[in-house]
Amino acid sequence: MKIKDFVNKHKWVSNVFWIIMTALITIFCEKSCNKILPDSPVIVKEVSDSIKVIHSYDFNNGIDSVVNLQLKMKLENVRLANLYEKEVDMKIKKNVIRKYNSVMINSKFPKAKGYSINSAASYFNVQIPTFEGDFLDFDISFFDLNLVKDIYCLSIKIDAINNGKHSVYLDGNYNINYGSNIIRIANTFPKGIYEVSVGFFLRKDVNAEYPCYYRIAKTLNKQ
Repeated sequence: MKIKDFVNKHKWVSNVFWIIMTALITIFCEKSCNKILPDSPVIVKEVSDSIKVIHSYDFNNGIDSVVNLQLKMKLENVRLANLYEKEVDMKIKKNVIRKYNSVMINSKFPKAKGYSINSAASYFNVQIPTFEGDFLDFDISFFDLNLVKDIYCLSIKIDAINNGKHSVYLDGNYNINYGSNIIRIANTFPKGIYEVSVGFFLRKDVNAEYPCYYRIAKTLNKQ
């Protein structure tokens, strides 16, 4: 009996044949896909405190060049997205608008005959700048924000020191903010030695004869 006649007579043989072929094709497709997109992801880069995870790709596996081209395009898009993210972060950092404390023009101590001095090291921290730039920025950070409501004004006093004698070069009072406190002054100082003081006066001392100036001071030399 010929094979063709046997198959025609026994239809189940044809069905079994196609089931086996379908299984073999499925296995082949799964193997090929695993070569392109493996099940286990691989960490390829860490950006901005978060880990971006993509699959690793093998472009030399003989798979259709159209598939390889699509995968390469996706990887390139990921790379460009990472670069764009970094550029945006840099622009944001460079273009942050800083709000500076305004001058308190009408600050008054009506009964003051002078002022006393006390250390403010336990109340706030400030980085006193050097005379290198066009401006001097004093960024003041209070340890306890509850103190802000009791402060009358911030104050920066800069004395020129010549032969051991102090002479006032700048004496300015500034409004206090509940948020950021940054005082900026222009760097128009001539060469010399200066004592730079940053501090505040309390509301309770406004009418005192010798209001207390809570300050942090530093001696600087402008070359």
